[in-house]
Amino acid sequence: MLCRWSLGAIMYEMLVGYPPFYSDKAMSTCRKIVNWKSHLKFPEEAVLSRDAKDLINSLLCSVRRRLGSKGADEIKVSL
Repeated sequence: MLCRWSLGAIMYEMLVGYPPFYSDKAMSTCRKIVNWKSHLKFPEEAVLSRDAKDLINSLLCSVRRRLGSKGADEIKVSL
């Protein structure tokens, strides 16, 4: 099974240049992940399309709202 949350984090890092919840301290990184709603932001200097941001947001969200939570067809339609 593919971990779609991880896919979103990897996409963010590839497009922005660093992980979405980066911190110098592991505990701080964990807190940012747990409180992702208030920490998931796209830096102004990162030039990302609206589609890229929407896709990342649809992967880095709650399990119930995550892309693919309604089945594989949802992913096929979105991509």
